[in-house]
Amino acid sequence: MSTPPILCEQCQIREARVHLTQITDGVRRSHDWCEECYGQMTPSAALPDVTGLMAAMAAAHCKYCGGQPCVNQAIPDREPTPTGDIQTHGFMCEACQREFTNFYGSYQERIRSGPLEDRRQAIHEFLAELENHLIRAAKQRSQEPPEK
Repeated sequence: MSTPPILCEQCQIREARVHLTQITDGVRRSHDWCEECYGQMTPSAALPDVTGLMAAMAAAHCKYCGGQPCVNQAIPDREPTPTGDIQTHGFMCEACQREFTNFYGSYQERIRSGPLEDRRQAIHEFLAELENHLIRAAKQRSQEPPEK
């Protein structure tokens, strides 16, 4: 039995192929548009928070080294969600994100497999060590001579 297609919330005629979920102040809003209706929207209508995000990005600095943050990099929260997901806030620069990815690799198997309670414990350990690890790595990078 197949699921019926989701109709565009704008025209209610064509199948929605553009899907957006926004979470603002803990409130989740989902939007579904066909490509034609989405193409006719102004960016601010489709993504009302994009100007605020861009302004925050322009003023933001990496929490760990003060560098320019990457657009898609964020800092994990201290507490995982009830399902074991890691929520995010803030920004990291590219170098700190690479360090995060490498550090995450040492926990990845424990975080991604096994019973939920074991995964939650692995996430707690990971998050407890992450902050200090990234601060140490940023400090070490700042003390290295610049590349020529």
